[in-house]
Amino acid sequence: PKYYPRIAVDKNAWRKGKFYSTTSWQSEVPLPYFSFDEYSIHKPAVDFDKGIKGAVFLARNCNSLNNRESWIKGLIEHGFRVDALGSCLHNAETPPGANLRLSKALILAFYLFDMTFENQNVEDYITEKLWLALGSGVIPVYLGAPNAGEHFPQNSMIFVSDFKGPKELAAYLN
Repeated sequence: PKYYPRIAVDKNAWRKGKFYSTTSWQSEVPLPYFSFDEYSIHKPAVDFDKGIKGAVFLARNCNSLNNRESWIKGLIEHGFRVDALGSCLHNAETPPGANLRLSKALILAFYLFDMTFENQNVEDYITEKLWLALGSGVIPVYLGAPNAGEHFPQNSMIFVSDFKGPKELAAYLN
């Protein structure tokens, strides 16, 4: 809604015969970024011994409304490996045998963690990034919807909001 104000849900719109179908769970007909046809979230975890001891960050938009870029820079600055493979903060190439154009899920599966960072922190705004991480067997490190924990099993992800800053998060992840 911060990028597209017209999709913000007016909780009294139903009184005027107006109904919503958006990604918000506040909509009368929610359309989340998830479908069991698209994502299987019951994947085994990436093998610790084989996985890259670090995280992948896939993003194109480097002008996020939640300043996710500063978290990535801070994690790297404090000694945690983050391979930014998209056009935002690009600092690494895809692992041998991976192809960004063919499958993000296959790329994620090379790593232990995915920096699952939305471009804004808005209630219910949970995009395919989170489903893709869970479906790849990586541990999502999540920055985004403040109520995301209501939609997922406990201990299924690490919330950036639980940490004071990148230094503390980097120490925890290492």
